[in-house]
Amino acid sequence: MGLAKSPRTHAYVRHLCSLGVADATVMPDIVDALRQMVNADSGSFFWAGEDHDISAVYAQKEEVYASYPAYAALRANGHLRRLHGDFSDWMRGERQFRNSAHLEPAFADSAFYWEVMRPCRCRHVIVSVVHDGRRGWGAVMLTRGPGRPAFSDTEQALLDSFRSHLMHALRPPQQVAGEYVDSEQGAAMLVDRQGRLQQCSPLAQRLLRFAQDDTLPARGPASLLPLPLQPLLERLRRIGSGAPAAEARIDISNRWGRFVWRGYPVIAPADGDASQFMLHVHHQQARQIVVARGAHELGLSAQQQIVGLRLAHGMTQRDIARSLSVKESTVIDHVRRIYERLEVRDSGALASRLAAAGMQVGAL
Repeated sequence: MGLAKSPRTHAYVRHLCSLGVADATVMPDIVDALRQMVNADSGSFFWAGEDHDISAVYAQKEEVYASYPAYAALRANGHLRRLHGDFSDWMRGERQFRNSAHLEPAFADSAFYWEVMRPCRCRHVIVSVVHDGRRGWGAVMLTRGPGRPAFSDTEQALLDSFRSHLMHALRPPQQVAGEYVDSEQGAAMLVDRQGRLQQCSPLAQRLLRFAQDDTLPARGPASLLPLPLQPLLERLRRIGSGAPAAEARIDISNRWGRFVWRGYPVIAPADGDASQFMLHVHHQQARQIVVARGAHELGLSAQQQIVGLRLAHGMTQRDIARSLSVKESTVIDHVRRIYERLEVRDSGALASRLAAAGMQVGAL
């Protein structure tokens, strides 16, 4: 059975959408799971604000952010409205765009393809608008590169089948993220005493974007340390001069997760006052998301994921049975199979095993 038809992957997406945490926190995992189900190369999600315009963007490919100014220019001159309808048209329900294959050959000859899609190494695209019956609140976009086949109507229908679940994920969070755990994403940048960026890797630039919650890049890469990180720079300057200062660390929590920033002096002249500083950022994610990802990565079936995640979050087997309206013996059987599969003996070990597996994959 192909991944696109895997019940356990479907269950994984449904569970992510029902966690009740901030939508941006969980969207990277949702997009990646949808990408896998239709065998796409990359995925993105575009949020719509009250004005029906794009308010935020999550893209797996960094090139999407680099091409965004070109995309905005084509929106402004009406090119996109003539080609397949503008984003705001989709959100108002006035136009609909689903599959680029239905627009050929105009799509391949368009400025949108040559100035936006091609620089992102994307040739084919499908879109599904998430709406509540009155208006759209966002759109998921999946792409394939040159040399790949166009998306089929069956693959489009599969993507569309998750719209109601995505709408549930977009609702205001029902709970705070709670405990955070480290992801595999960390990066460093070099700044001078005035906060000018001297060196900044692509990953560091990406994490900086999400830490600022600035995902509509109307300009090029940042050249100055953003305002939220200025206190960290001041602490480093004070530490370097021997003045009293708090720890050179700042935690920034927002809808994308938690970003832990630490600073270190790099160059120390004879007077002992550093002239450059290394800033390191580490991305952390909500434990609920990491554990859910681990259950999927370890190959648990749809029912095993449902039972295992409840068990890992502290529910008793009796409570799980009640919540699922099944016999307790059924839950006991699932738990036995889960323990055997993952080689654990209790719910605490299960939670640790799932979290460890989830930390190995997935991030912004």
